[in-house]
Order: sequence, then structure tokens, then C-alpha cells
Amino acid sequence: TEFTPGVPHMSPSLKFCRYPAWGNKKDEGPPLVLLGGTASVLESWAPHVKPLSRSREVILVEALGQGTSTAEDCRMESQVASLHTCLATDLGLTSVDVAGVSFGGRLGVALARGKDTTLVRRLHVTGVGVKRDEEALRRIEGWARMLSDEDGGLEKFAEDLVRSSYSQDFLSKNEKNLPKYCEFISTYNTREGLSRLIGQSHNEGKCGVGESLSACGAKRVRFLLGEKDVVVARNEDGIRDALDVLLDLTSKSTEVEGKLVRECGHVLNIEWAGWRKDVEDFIGG
Repeated sequence: TEFTPGVPHMSPSLKFCRYPAWGNKKDEGPPLVLLGGTASVLESWAPHVKPLSRSREVILVEALGQGTSTAEDCRMESQVASLHTCLATDLGLTSVDVAGVSFGGRLGVALARGKDTTLVRRLHVTGVGVKRDEEALRRIEGWARMLSDEDGGLEKFAEDLVRSSYSQDFLSKNEKNLPKYCEFISTYNTREGLSRLIGQSHNEGKCGVGESLSACGAKRVRFLLGEKDVVVARNEDGIRDALDVLLDLTSKSTEVEGKLVRECGHVLNIEWAGWRKDVEDFIGG
């Protein structure tokens, strides 16, 4: 099937968009697949698409429950199956590199552990821990309660998500822009879709990060965590411990590395200016 570059298309269950390499020097590596956090949509990647597609094809994907998805089954097992079908069957790809952030990072890890462990060549994971502490679990439960409210629940969720996703320094410097961030989330997503996504996918389930990492089929994996990431851990000591656990659990047949980003929060692809170069260096090295 032919797909028009830069135009969103639907596989049987997922919305995706392809951006071919446009620069003079083409990278010999496979396409780069970008997987966003809980409330990310194709448009969320606008600042990164053109630079990242300079030397290789970039594919954006919205997971089940994101955007305008009406999928009823948003369990992680179904997320992995639909993503694999989109990439391997609908697009006919045999190898990809993946950069996933937050929920997208968890999905990338689960994909690399899936039935086709040769599909993911290199895996770049941002803002993911193996286990959520009690505070993180309470936050997710709070999001689920907010999204159950038909009257303003999506807007309340969007504000809480934004304020949880960045360091206090970033929030202070961008206070005037926070309403725009919240409006973007509530405009491009649905309350019902996000409610199903959080209720069904934001748990360890059969595709927990630890179990997936131990059976990871990617040749190389790189983890990024912000030192001020309160979604992964409540303090900097917890973040350092989380990175150590990730590195220790990853399959011994996989080359693994990690980095702590100083003074940054959860969504490093927005907050940290070096995120895109980190991805480029990793997949191109």
C-alpha cells in the first residue's frame, strides 16, 4: 500500500504518519518510530519531525486510546499487537529503531520483547521506571478519577498531567504557556480514550517493564531519566536507583546504557534541549 508522506493514515486500529528522509546524506539505518506519552498525539512531535527526518525516515504513531482513538481494548498486550501489525504488516517493515517517551517508552520496551524480537534494532527510552512507587500509583489513580468525571474531568486531568511532567524550574519559567499545554491535551484527545488507556495500560500487567527488559530483543538500549522526574520516583535518590534497576534488568545479550539529565523532569523531549541530539547520536552511532 502506498502512503502519502506527511499525511496521517489509519491502519486497522492505529493512526500513523510517515516522513521520508529529506536531506542530502541518507542514513543507512532503519526508520525511526516515535512513541509519545499518555496524552501525546501526532502533532506533539512537530518540533522534532523535520530535524530527525533529515537523514532517515521517521514514523509517528498514536497508540490505542490516544488522540481520537475509539478502541475499547487498550491493554498493553493489545497495544503491542496493534503496533506490531501496523509496522510489520501494514508498512511491511522488518527493522526499526524506536524512541519512546513515558508510556511510549513502556510500549517500546514491550514491543522489543514481543513475538518478533528482531523488529526493534535500537531502543531509546525516556522517563520509564521498572516499578511505580506508592505516590506514583496514587497519581495514576487520581488521573483515572478525574477522567471519570464527564464535567471538566479531561481539563482537570490535563492540568495535573502538565504540572507532574516538568521540573518546577521549567514550570516557573513557562507559567504563562501552561494553559496552552493543557488546552492542547484536551483538544486533541478524548476523555473516554484516555480513561481507557490509563485504566487498562498503566499497570504492570503481562507486559511489565522488568519482564520485558529481561527478554528484550533490541541490540542496543539507552535509558534517559530526568533528575526531577516525580512521575518515576519521588526524589533524586529514587531516580538514581530506578536507572540502576533498569540497567541491571536488561537482557545480558543487549548493549545497554543510561543517563541522568540534571535539573529536568519527566518529559525530556520537551524540557531538555539535548534530547533530540541524544536520540540521533544513539541510533546513528
